[in-house]
Amino acid sequence: MSDNSVRDSTSEFVDNFLQTLGDEPIDNLYEVVMTEVEKPMLEVLMKHVKNNQSKAAIMLGLSRGTTRKKLKVYGFI
Repeated sequence: MSDNSVRDSTSEFVDNFLQTLGDEPIDNLYEVVMTEVEKPMLEVLMKHVKNNQSKAAIMLGLSRGTTRKKLKVYGFI
């Protein structure tokens, strides 16, 4: 993988996010990070597969039903 891996980008995002919080507590960091990553990932993936939910589900390693639920959550369908 390149120097700008998903892992590195995620680490940088979380670090920057926590720095902006300062001493302010947060109790939903997992949800925040997943929302920030999942929505744009689904958007790009759906473009890549030309909105084919079955292909997207295969690439995500999820069932088509779970993929469809996630697409609904973010307003893609």
